[in-house]
Amino acid sequence: MRTKLLTALLLTFLIATPALAKRFYINETLLKDSDGTVISSYSLTSGSAINSAAINVSKNVGFMTLLITENKAGGSGDVDISVSWSIDGTNFYTSYSTDLAGTISADGTISEALGNVTRWIVIPARLAKFCRFTFDPDANSQITASIIIQEER
Repeated sequence: MRTKLLTALLLTFLIATPALAKRFYINETLLKDSDGTVISSYSLTSGSAINSAAINVSKNVGFMTLLITENKAGGSGDVDISVSWSIDGTNFYTSYSTDLAGTISADGTISEALGNVTRWIVIPARLAKFCRFTFDPDANSQITASIIIQEER
């Protein structure tokens, strides 16, 4: 009797486990600006920040990176990058952290002075449905930017 019960439980476990297992995949997407233009060899003008379009991160399982290249020929490419978060995809906010003493501080710029290089930047997970990036050049620049997210199917 006990053997039959253990066999039945083992068979149930072996059959049900693949069906219940979560599956994840890597989603890479070229970013678009807020007007829908793909950010690929995208020209930035010194002093004129641009925002990416809202990026749906609701299926993100905690792993997200920004792959960005500053590729202006002969340019110094001084681009500052920050990220903001949203629940509705319209109203975006800077995230804040607190230490054990209760000091609240804004999460900083994720990259300062990106210059004529390619960077794979890991973005800390936040509890939000959307994010967007701000690219703020201190010199005329040209960038290509992709977001890479591990998502649940």
